[in-house]
Amino acid sequence: MKNGFQALSKQDRILTVIRLIASSLTIIFSLLRLLHVWDQATFIAIPMLGVLMLTMGLQEWKRNRTSAILLLVVALFIFIVSIVNIFSK
Repeated sequence: MKNGFQALSKQDRILTVIRLIASSLTIIFSLLRLLHVWDQATFIAIPMLGVLMLTMGLQEWKRNRTSAILLLVVALFIFIVSIVNIFSK
């Protein structure tokens, strides 16, 4: 009997690892920005939030289509805002 991480499908395991990496990078780059170590870290932290929302939407697609569509729309909005933010500076 499998439990925990091994019970997930291969696709869900890959998406979970991507979510963990994106979450960690978002926290690290946000801390760098908040501590004034690297002021340009926002340009990486915001797209990482988009990647996080995108992977969450892909994982939710099987379970709840409504929340998955909302997550994908939020990811698209975050990517648009980050593109606008990069080109406005």
